[in-house]
Amino acid sequence: MSIRNLQAPLTAAALAVLLAACGGGSGSSDSGGTGSSLAPKDASSTQTPGAAATAESASAAQQAQGAPIDSTGVRGDVLLSMLDHRTCHHKILKPASSYNGPLLSDAELGNTPNATGSVRLKDAPNYKLKPGQRPPPGMPGHDVPCTDSLYEYTPFDDGTSTLEQLSGLFLALRELPDPSKRPIRSIETSTPITVSGGNVTLGAEQSFQRFGDQLDQPQTLVSASAYTFQTSARIPYGLVTEWRQGADFNELMVLPGADETQAKLCWNTHTSFLRRLHCQVWELPDGWQRGATMNLEDQYIVDDRSMYPGESGHLFWRGNAEAPEAASQAAASVPAEVGTVPTADEVVTPGAALAVPAPATPAATPDAAAQPAQDAAAQPAPAPAAEAAAAEAG
Repeated sequence: MSIRNLQAPLTAAALAVLLAACGGGSGSSDSGGTGSSLAPKDASSTQTPGAAATAESASAAQQAQGAPIDSTGVRGDVLLSMLDHRTCHHKILKPASSYNGPLLSDAELGNTPNATGSVRLKDAPNYKLKPGQRPPPGMPGHDVPCTDSLYEYTPFDDGTSTLEQLSGLFLALRELPDPSKRPIRSIETSTPITVSGGNVTLGAEQSFQRFGDQLDQPQTLVSASAYTFQTSARIPYGLVTEWRQGADFNELMVLPGADETQAKLCWNTHTSFLRRLHCQVWELPDGWQRGATMNLEDQYIVDDRSMYPGESGHLFWRGNAEAPEAASQAAASVPAEVGTVPTADEVVTPGAALAVPAPATPAATPDAAAQPAQDAAAQPAPAPAAEAAAAEAG
């Protein structure tokens, strides 16, 4: 099993969304805990992912057309495309000053290693060999479907697969973890995904496993029911759905990007051993339609270091960032004190004990089209990582 990494930040506009979506909560401190369960918050504050959509929200979903990305959310076909594209670029994440800031200088870097993150469909069912090409011989350590000269992306519009999300320590082929470096915990999740007739369904159960520093048995996180959306529906920014066990959870969110050509696919994880926000920033080319490729502009991780013995605050990793000397002005957007909630929409405090409103219930049905019922601006979802506040400031 290979080792992966993840981290994530957000913007001011997304601050409210992330504060709710990052799932603040006390959580347990890290002392090598195994994180045995991921479950819903208490009944008074728990939203119900997968709950039946109201007639009003269902009607709104059916009418959601227009631009692929706008100020309110994304079309369902954009969300599906963010899920079925492989992470072929920006996979090596380097330590940065914030989710959207420059890389750390050599003096600041210290013993912090690189991280990595990935979201993909298992076995790449929608990356096809180009005409006249043959599968290459074994290429250890290389994601073969990302070889542009051999494979091409095709939309995953019919069938069932497994959505894998990975984050953690980056290791080159045959490289072993360096005990002199700061630790980065690695996780992988697996969720069934089915696409049929314009409907996309994420399964009600998610396999969640910690590996690398400690190999745990996979846990099963659960949602109230499977979450289904239509590719023609409008998906509001904020919490899409979540999987839980006990006090732990893993949330899927969609957040706004720098403009209406960008959107972020984010995972907000809160367990007994990890509080992390992992985001991918996707950009649509002019005239984009379902089936065309999207551009991965950046990928970042925000890690709450209070979960590691003897540490505090947060660490950030980015896949697309300038060296500090080339981006000295970017630091101005970084909150003065990481570990408190910034006022912008890209930096939310991972796992901070925040007093935030209960997230709204995503509207979804197991067998019909739906959209999250949450209004991204008015009812944020729980947010554990340092990303919800700094997006606009950035």
